[in-house]
Amino acid sequence: MRKFIALCAILLLVASVSLVFGGSAPKEEAEKAKGVGPFTLAWVPKGLGHPYFISCYEGAKEAAKEFGDKIFEVGPDDWSVEGQIRVIESLIDQKVDSIGIAANDKDALAPVCKKAMEAGIPVVAWDAAVDQSARVTFVNQASFEGIGRGLAAGMGEVIGYEGEIAVLSATPQAPNQRKWLSWVFEELKDQKYANVKLVDVVYGDDMTEKSYDKALGLIKAYPNLKGIIGLSAVACPAACAAVTDKGLSGQLKVVGFGIPSTMKDYVLEGTCQQFLLWNTMDLGYVAASIMHKCCTGDFTGKVGEKVTLGRPTMGEPDAEYEVMVGEDGDPFVLLGPPMKFDKSNIEKWAAIF
Repeated sequence: MRKFIALCAILLLVASVSLVFGGSAPKEEAEKAKGVGPFTLAWVPKGLGHPYFISCYEGAKEAAKEFGDKIFEVGPDDWSVEGQIRVIESLIDQKVDSIGIAANDKDALAPVCKKAMEAGIPVVAWDAAVDQSARVTFVNQASFEGIGRGLAAGMGEVIGYEGEIAVLSATPQAPNQRKWLSWVFEELKDQKYANVKLVDVVYGDDMTEKSYDKALGLIKAYPNLKGIIGLSAVACPAACAAVTDKGLSGQLKVVGFGIPSTMKDYVLEGTCQQFLLWNTMDLGYVAASIMHKCCTGDFTGKVGEKVTLGRPTMGEPDAEYEVMVGEDGDPFVLLGPPMKFDKSNIEKWAAIF
């Protein structure tokens, strides 16, 4: 009898402990099922440690804090497609509530992102799209045409529309670089570029040292080279470093993308005459805000759908964004027009990011 009473007491204690320590988890899961949150957001850049992606993540953290969500960053150390696939597989196993990804390869990442979507995890692409069948939407930093034509026009301007030029890009598979490059080619068909010759396109895989070496290779291979277009925020400063180290500042012109704080010295010394970029913190803020709204059910990614954010951005002072359709029929959310940086404004913006 005493053993029976003791057993009952133990069972009662176990039940009490379960109620005290385990009761909150089902409640939290029930709240998530209603689309209330807080949610766990996984932020996946192309790779870790570069100032461009660090600044994007700062904006994402701002949005997560605004909504009371938890957000963490995880990405491949080697900046590889395979690394991103492994990361997404792990996030599916962890049952995160949403994944935001800057894709290293639009098509190669589609199967694993589809798997996440099928598991009930909304995928939002930002900076570089994954195939539209494998995500809710894509937050595009600026129009592909505007960027591509703008870079070609900037290069034409600084070299006086005459001479040999080359492009230093990320990878051949990078979806955003591929589209920007196609519009660079298109712009160069204009008659005003008749005396401009594009001699080469090389790829540094968005790795600083490799991009630097590729730039040195261009300088060696083409002694009459007048300009290099750096088609990423890694490629452009790497090209500038190579030009500076070769003592060619002011002679061999560089345009492209970059973070103001990392490009400031190159602009002031004349190595880079101008470069383009968007507000990277706004990019992260918009993408993470949409990730949250996917979790609540307030955003589905349908064409024409509008979403209102918690604060204005540089691209949308009224804080309202609409899902648009690109020339290829691919729906996306457009952050806004790119900004141009040169000696007139570089010091101001370098102090900001």
